[in-house]
Formats: sequence, structure tokens, C-alpha cells
Amino acid sequence: KVSHILASCGTTSGTTVVWDLKRQRPVISFVDPQSKRRCSAISWNPEVATQLIVASDDDRSCSLQVWDLRNSVAPTNEFVGHTKGVLSLAWSPHDGDLL
Repeated sequence: KVSHILASCGTTSGTTVVWDLKRQRPVISFVDPQSKRRCSAISWNPEVATQLIVASDDDRSCSLQVWDLRNSVAPTNEFVGHTKGVLSLAWSPHDGDLL
């Protein structure tokens, strides 16, 4: 965990931005090149500091995408199957493999 690093999302363009609060500027930003879907929630992986998961509240494109900041060209994994958009999410504090 790095207390001065923050991730934000929620734009209609689908962009996720990782901020360095000490320097007061963005470190990296990314968007899925295949689908510029709206972002509704984001959560850091508690076991892998470079990974985060991004959710979409768009009912037409409801999925969860895992991103690794070491290679932010495309998501490393995508979970589909929700019938409605995802409004919130969290990693399990007891098992890093569970959301």
C-alpha cells in the first residue's frame, strides 16, 4: 500500500486515472481501447499493489476488468455475466482471489 497514490474513475469517457497526491499530478491513465464504457467503481488488489479492478454501471456493457499498471494497454482479465451494471465492488480482506 502506498498512502499517497489514489485511483479515480467515473468519467463518461471510461478513463481511469492514478494520481500521486504528493506531487499533485496524474501518474498514469488508461481506458479500454475496445470499449470506452462508463466507470462506476474501482478497487485496488490488496495483495498486488500494481493491480486494480474497474467496474462499469452501463447495463449494455456490464463487466469487471482487472488492470495491471505495469502494462496498461489492455485489461489483464475481464469478468462478465452480470445482467445489470455494477455499482460497487471490493476485494475480500481475507482472500485476495475473491471480490
